[in-house]
Amino acid sequence: ASEGADDLVVDEYYRDGLAINRQLEKKQRATTLGVQATLEFSKYSVALKLDGPESPATLHLLMSHPQEADLDFNIELHRVEPGFYAGTLPKPLSSRWHWTLEHRIEAGWRLDGSIDPAVPKNADSD
Repeated sequence: ASEGADDLVVDEYYRDGLAINRQLEKKQRATTLGVQATLEFSKYSVALKLDGPESPATLHLLMSHPQEADLDFNIELHRVEPGFYAGTLPKPLSSRWHWTLEHRIEAGWRLDGSIDPAVPKNADSD
């Protein structure tokens, strides 16, 4: 802690507040359009099934580590057929990650979620 800055503290509150408003607008647009995504991660790849009224040629996926911002990375997902996309991971995901999926056009949309590869998909929750 004495050698590095806290990744959770932000210096430019006003600019970040405006960005948050734009993010919320994009999330609302996804809801209005009925856009939904299912992501499946394997060791070095990600597959995406997109439900909604459009099927753009590319989508942008931001993978954010919840504790270490220097581990964050972006992936461009390419349409392999209508409603299905694929991309390559730079490294396997071994812990919990947050993801943000965006269609980056002027009136684009955004979806958010998280994944924890350490938790089996069929595990019962307590």
